[in-house]
Amino acid sequence: MNIITHSLLPVTARQLSELRSPEPSSYRDQIRGWLLIAVFGSLPDLLDPHISLGARCNSYSHMWPCTLIVVSGCLAGALVFRKRRWGHLLLWCAPAYALHVAGDIVSGGLDFLGTGRALGDWWIPPEAWPAFDLVFITTFILIHRRVRRRHGLEPSIVRAFGERLSKRQAGPP
Repeated sequence: MNIITHSLLPVTARQLSELRSPEPSSYRDQIRGWLLIAVFGSLPDLLDPHISLGARCNSYSHMWPCTLIVVSGCLAGALVFRKRRWGHLLLWCAPAYALHVAGDIVSGGLDFLGTGRALGDWWIPPEAWPAFDLVFITTFILIHRRVRRRHGLEPSIVRAFGERLSKRQAGPP
């Protein structure tokens, strides 16, 4: 899995839950929340960037102490800031980090426990990663179109950007 997929998986889960809620928040507030969740979804790779799979396997940000600190910090923050509007987002950030680690466990394994032995295996082989990435990105795009429709916006971000750009070029009426 690439870092984009690690970021979009928890965001897509959040979007699905927002589609089921009776009262959606504003689209801008949702985007801010998605960005925070996406950062936590890619945080293990941001904390300790690595190129090779061997470096990922031994990355401190992918081991249980760092995972425990981040997840418990998010849960504690959600408890402390539960009355604030954004406090509930921390409840989504904790599983976003954990989902990244779990994704790496099933796609090659990690030395999660620090024992020198990898936990997990090649349950998703590297040859299949692009296909999985494509499926996850496509799912995100399709769900995001439904979210935009729910807010009364043009479902296609590309088309909406093009219309906005053409209005700017045309100038004021």
